Amino acid sequence: MTPRFAVQWTPEKPGPFPLFAGELLVEAGNDYDTFTLRLSGTYMPPLGVVGKGFDTVLGNRIAQATAADLLHRLKDMIEQEFEVDEQRKRRPEPAGDSLERHGDASDA
Repeated sequence: MTPRFAVQWTPEKPGPFPLFAGELLVEAGNDYDTFTLRLSGTYMPPLGVVGKGFDTVLGNRIAQATAADLLHRLKDMIEQEFEVDEQRKRRPEPAGDSLERHGDASDA
């Protein structure tokens, strides 16, 4: 099963920024050490015909670069959390927390 998350964003402040609606997919790799993030969706350029013209010339490349940056940041965050979790698994238990019995006077 591929996890899917609905995503959308709108500008926080008024201005010539697009609206986006789409989906983020997290696809597992062939092993448990890899994954792929995919972002798909549509966006609406602002400013009507002028915005569509800008999008054709430059805006689309800005949108793609912004989406790629988002995916790289998400990937880095996920990988960092994975490493923290893996390090926790490798840490030895603190003394006194173990349930192992190490012997007592009656074992002598």
